[in-house]
Amino acid sequence: MQISVIIPTCGRTRELTLCLEGLKRQTLKPREIIIVNDSCAGAPNKLQGIKVIRTPGRIGPGMAKNAGARIARGEVLAFLDDDCVPSPHWLAEIVKPFKNREIAVVAGKIVEKRLRNKQGTFSDIILNLPFYPFYLLCRKRAGGTIYFNGRVDARLSLSTQGFCDWGGAGNLAVRSSYFEKVGGFEKNFLPGPNLEEPDLCFRIKQIGGKVFYNGQAFVVHSYSPGGRLAPLEAVKNLKANEVYFGLKNIAFQNIFTFVAFFACQAWQIFIYSLLTLIEREYWQRVRGKFKGFARYKRVSGS
Repeated sequence: MQISVIIPTCGRTRELTLCLEGLKRQTLKPREIIIVNDSCAGAPNKLQGIKVIRTPGRIGPGMAKNAGARIARGEVLAFLDDDCVPSPHWLAEIVKPFKNREIAVVAGKIVEKRLRNKQGTFSDIILNLPFYPFYLLCRKRAGGTIYFNGRVDARLSLSTQGFCDWGGAGNLAVRSSYFEKVGGFEKNFLPGPNLEEPDLCFRIKQIGGKVFYNGQAFVVHSYSPGGRLAPLEAVKNLKANEVYFGLKNIAFQNIFTFVAFFACQAWQIFIYSLLTLIEREYWQRVRGKFKGFARYKRVSGS
């Protein structure tokens, strides 16, 4: 099976070098490697044996992946983030499930090299405290979980395999035929951190494609600040994208998800507003939440 590996990048030269070194060690070689330089300084414009294209302006990772997919020739499109280093058997493992013709997407595991700090964990607990009982009801064993508020949990074991609902950013393979049918990654997410991969999986499942998780296809992720946006702008866009994704894919599934989604958003806006009294930067998170509601209203025409 012919595989095209597509890597969007923006100014993370060191991380991209490590990623490419990991690709050189693959037991299964791809047909081609495509790097999409999202118009950032420091990103390569030419590499031996690798296709490098440059976007006309900064368009974000989702649209950069679409640009790479348009020139790809493989039957399978394997998307890899530039700050992820694939294990030697990554490509061989992520292509295995495609022997089943019903499988349209294969997701792999992302191993975090750096653990979250205690402050970040504490903030997460406070922001989600009233809803943890519902999280326990929603958990799934394979493929991670997307909760009713758009919160993502992808802490999975390497031994896990099975059908699932979605795959995480930075480690996802898609049949090119299905990718083309749904029009690629969603264009209405804001630049910066977003949920374009889960959104793609949801849309592919709607047309009959199945999503499979293979924990043996793993990459090691070392978080590095991107060059696309200032930190506060990235946080604001992340919150907007979470709300947009939740409204589009989760909130209107049934009365439970509807009530839970809006209750959670109201609680988090309340907490962020209180934290603004201590540190003004939290107001960017509130602005992001409302920006997500406004974006969904504009895109859906409701």
